[in-house]
Amino acid sequence: MFLRLLFAIVILITLVWLVKQLLFGPKGQWQQQVKLVTALIACVVLLLVITQKVHVLGFLLASLIPILRGGLPLAIRFFPLIRQLMQQFYQRKQFQQPEANTAHSPDYSTVHTHLLKMKLNHSTASLSGEVLKGPFAGRTLESLNTTELTDLFKQAQNENDESIELLITYLEKRYGPDWQNHVQVQNTHSTGQNSYSMTTEEAYDILGIQPNATEKDIVAAHRKLMQKLHPDRGGNTYLAAKINQAKTVLMKKVS
Repeated sequence: MFLRLLFAIVILITLVWLVKQLLFGPKGQWQQQVKLVTALIACVVLLLVITQKVHVLGFLLASLIPILRGGLPLAIRFFPLIRQLMQQFYQRKQFQQPEANTAHSPDYSTVHTHLLKMKLNHSTASLSGEVLKGPFAGRTLESLNTTELTDLFKQAQNENDESIELLITYLEKRYGPDWQNHVQVQNTHSTGQNSYSMTTEEAYDILGIQPNATEKDIVAAHRKLMQKLHPDRGGNTYLAAKINQAKTVLMKKVS
């Protein structure tokens, strides 16, 4: 009885993990998603067998046949939308998480301008963004469609900072090198006068470390990020430059 209960708990935990992977896993890898769905179904069947509810499986299958006939095409059609909404919710939770009070912050780095706040996930090298002012203030970049991104791009061009460079970095991550086929803009340069200089607070945020970080912490954080974002390794030139600048600013401070 105890082993059966333990096995059931393990399967339930596996189910939760599979659902999370299905919702928040990398996009475009349909083969991986098919494997996840297959594993999910297998876990449900095992759970029914362990709890001696196999007859429920037969009843469910018989009941699901008419539902699947009409509902499966609809579910397939709206699955990308549901997945996008769940990812936006997850990303909003990331923005609201308090930062750890330690020298290291292993989860993410933050780059922000007057217009945008961008978070770089250290483990996946993915970017998520939030608009800080203007008509789209409070919204995530992931929630903006191509028309809204075009309007935001024009707004970023009028900022006297690096908003336009940061937005282009996000668009390249989201759409790839041909991002201009999605966001219709004629000029990719800023019309404002760029007078940007990095502060020590911004440098700490970019490297994902706290103000009590030592020289060793700074070097380690810089190395870790450059291993993922160096242009020679498929990374982004703008982000790599910001990471190098952040290291320079902080090394001057601690030396």
